[in-house]
Amino acid sequence: MQINRQLFTHAARALSESMDPSSMVVIAREFFHSYSIYERTGFQSSLAIPNKNAAEQIITDICDNNFFLDFVSLLIQYQEEGHRGREYQIAHLTTLVKAIYDQGYLYDKENRMFVENPRFRRTRNWGVFQEGQDLVLAFLHIDIVGNTRLVRKYPKEMIFETYQDLRMMVQESVDRRNGRFWYWEGDGGLCAFYFGNKNLQATLCGLEILHELELYNRLDRILPETLQVRFVVHSGLFEYTERTEELMQSEAMKRIHIMKSLYTKPNTLTISPVIHAMLDSLVGGQFSPLMEKNQIAYHSYALRSEK
Repeated sequence: MQINRQLFTHAARALSESMDPSSMVVIAREFFHSYSIYERTGFQSSLAIPNKNAAEQIITDICDNNFFLDFVSLLIQYQEEGHRGREYQIAHLTTLVKAIYDQGYLYDKENRMFVENPRFRRTRNWGVFQEGQDLVLAFLHIDIVGNTRLVRKYPKEMIFETYQDLRMMVQESVDRRNGRFWYWEGDGGLCAFYFGNKNLQATLCGLEILHELELYNRLDRILPETLQVRFVVHSGLFEYTERTEELMQSEAMKRIHIMKSLYTKPNTLTISPVIHAMLDSLVGGQFSPLMEKNQIAYHSYALRSEK
């Protein structure tokens, strides 16, 4: 996020008019383990540092290290909950938050963080996650069954239009749940979810696309045969990266590949145990258990044809 002069000024005023320098340093040490306001400002330790100087130095350091949105999130937390038994009223906080909103961000109360407003832009990292940051994400993987055969059998234009129709189904469903496309290749793609009940959102997204695909195959398909797709939903710890080659080597992606290859039939959705455990009974009850070495490992959902 680019911090303009207006944002900087609002943040410095919020800090300088709400806390003394010692309290400001407590906040600074949430981001910098060892932080000396005297070293940073150049003031002698025998002198009292004016609030304005201390605030501007801390905000400068916060901005230089890309912690600005995390810093404002912490100010919101201080005002709502206090800190170490002390209550805080942060001056100009509403003005500061509004200025961030005007830059295209929203505050997610559940996760206590700012994220990009999807009305204005949709980037892979929701505008906030950094390379190498550890996250727990829910993934939805989409795999087109028999892609190589289809590409060889049918005209290029027919395949292109069909795959574009599928991608649009996926894109619209993912966007409705504030998920993100992480990649899309010829035979499918990967979507990620972080906010809200991410495990439920990823699962509902897969179910929705599966049902829409059934209608598409019945009413609107372009190919002479039905388009068959496999869906996998899995959740786990992931070290964020923008590099697709590193993404594919992650433990989460390896698990997804096993689930897809060994346990997912065409036009079905398979979910991992961690996903199933996080679903309510209404949704989780729609899935049937799959066995691995005489133990339930995964659960699967398939459309039930009416007789």
